[in-house]
Amino acid sequence: MGSMKDLMLDIEAERFDEWLAENYLDVIPDSEEWEQAANLYYWEQEAIADQAQWDHEHGLFVGSLSNVHQRYLHANQELKKLWALLDNPQPELVYRMSFVHAVTVMEAYLMYCARALLEHDWPLRRIT
Repeated sequence: MGSMKDLMLDIEAERFDEWLAENYLDVIPDSEEWEQAANLYYWEQEAIADQAQWDHEHGLFVGSLSNVHQRYLHANQELKKLWALLDNPQPELVYRMSFVHAVTVMEAYLMYCARALLEHDWPLRRIT
C-alpha cells in the first residue's frame, strides 16, 4: 500500500511542478515565494475538489427532487414501523426517542418538499 501512496505523491508533485512552471517561471525552490506558490496551488486544488464534490452531491439531490412521492412513502413507512414498536409497552426513554424520531422524519420530509418547490414549480402548477 505504501508504494501506491508514493506513486500518488509523485504524480501530485509532477502536477505541482507543471503548475509552478506555468505560473511562476523564476521562483527559487524553498524560497518564501515558492512557499506562497505552493500554498496557492494547495488552496486551488482544495477548491477544485470541493466544487467537484458539491456539483456531484447537488446533481444527485436535484435529480432526486422529482421523486417526492417516494420520499413520502419512505417517511410513511418509517412512521408505521415506529407505531408498531409503540404497540407494546416500552420504557419512557423509548417513548421519548420515538417522538424525537417521528419529528425528525416529518421535518426531513417537509424540508425535502420545500426544497423541491424551490427547485421546481411543477407541484405548484398542479394546484392551480
